[in-house]
Amino acid sequence: MKRFFRIITVLCSIAIIISIGGVFPASGEEECSGILTIAPGKTVPGGTCTMSLSLTGTDIEFEYFTFSLDMELPGKLMYADGSEMGVSNSYSSIHFYRIYPGSKSVLYITVPGDLKQGDKFPLKITKTFGYTTDGTKYSLTPKDSYVEITAKSSSYELQYENYYSDTVKVVGCTGYPESVVIPETYNGVKVSCIDRNAFEYQSQLKSITLPDTLELICQYAFNGCSQLSEISFPSSLKGIEQCAFSKSGLTKAVFPYGINKIGSRAFYKCQDLSYIYLPKSITLIESSAFYDCNFLERVVAKCDPEIESQALPLKSFLNKNLTIYGKPGSSFEKLANEESFDFKPLYTTSLDVVHNAFEERQSLIRTLMKVMYYTGEEVSDYDYTVKDNVASVSVDGTVYHSITFVKRGDVNGDGKITAEDASLAFSEYKRMYKGQPQKLSDSEIYAANVDGDTSQDNKLTAKDASYIFSYYKEEYKNGTASFPFLKQ
Repeated sequence: MKRFFRIITVLCSIAIIISIGGVFPASGEEECSGILTIAPGKTVPGGTCTMSLSLTGTDIEFEYFTFSLDMELPGKLMYADGSEMGVSNSYSSIHFYRIYPGSKSVLYITVPGDLKQGDKFPLKITKTFGYTTDGTKYSLTPKDSYVEITAKSSSYELQYENYYSDTVKVVGCTGYPESVVIPETYNGVKVSCIDRNAFEYQSQLKSITLPDTLELICQYAFNGCSQLSEISFPSSLKGIEQCAFSKSGLTKAVFPYGINKIGSRAFYKCQDLSYIYLPKSITLIESSAFYDCNFLERVVAKCDPEIESQALPLKSFLNKNLTIYGKPGSSFEKLANEESFDFKPLYTTSLDVVHNAFEERQSLIRTLMKVMYYTGEEVSDYDYTVKDNVASVSVDGTVYHSITFVKRGDVNGDGKITAEDASLAFSEYKRMYKGQPQKLSDSEIYAANVDGDTSQDNKLTAKDASYIFSYYKEEYKNGTASFPFLKQ
């Protein structure tokens, strides 16, 4: 039995050695003719530059390689997936996986803000090694590089490529503009897409105008555009892909009706984002779409989409006041309950019914303002209809406030002011005076209260009946009647 356990122990030790050998390279290293190159880049002071890494001069396929990087001044490095390596002037063991001859990888470098146009920010590569799948370590030849500092400029040139169905896509932008306008057509062909990485890490970009022909914003299109604080999405937009606006400076995201999907990490780490509006057309919000948007305050969701994991930030002291407005029973109500966010149903606001035309308009304005305050939604697309003396306000086909028109003095609602109206007003006044139950409806009492006296809590007086009768007599005698106190 002891011998059996001794054999098992030896076998386990061999397995551990083999396992470790698969993780750590074998001792020693071999020479290799491979050259690791970082192509020179350009950016503005304080900007982020996309640096392309390439391996040439060898046929060896490396599982991964590492190198160290030294700079004269502290800069910030990031991998292509957005993970950061901090701010320093010296980095060790920067690693990349699965690098093959002729392949390229990307590294992002943010340079100091006190550099000037014409400066060169040197990058010195040292300690460069490649590792094959069997753990063999090779020494590679490094080639130093630099980032050239250029000035911000209002001039720029968009770069295009053919897309599909006789459309083109924007694939890049030369220059370092603060403001960009993308046209609807290029050489007479519709612009329908912004391609992946097209404006990535254009940290100086503050404003961009999108065309009404745009249908898709691809992966990483505006990733890292830290000064891009506002953008207006066109109604033609159908989808936003992975990391399209991650780590951008957007303060709000108002999506148009027609968009159906928001991709994974599309707005990841947008730390200035406080307001999101989601229309009914959205059917899918992928994982981490708004994750780490830690200062989010309000989400207005008219949709009931499939919501993948961690689509919104986790509850923390930073977003403790986040309120989600949505449909009762929707996926957003479920999410709010799971994450302990406040949830409120849309369009629960109501106002007292008013009947005067002038007051009705004021009430409409107050109602819209109240909806805007309640949901945070910018109510601009609403319907206002009048039918059978009833005015209604609706948003997206949902009626949430209606107002009935009643002409002052027309107590019975027949469209005329007659002696019968005066009689009805006087009879209701007597019932009120005697403390008897109200017989007329609120609308009829409102019509009878022609002097608009609110000191009596909108109750009728004998004067109201007298004014109505006087109005009737003057109109009967002269064909017209007008009293300053009679509010039509």
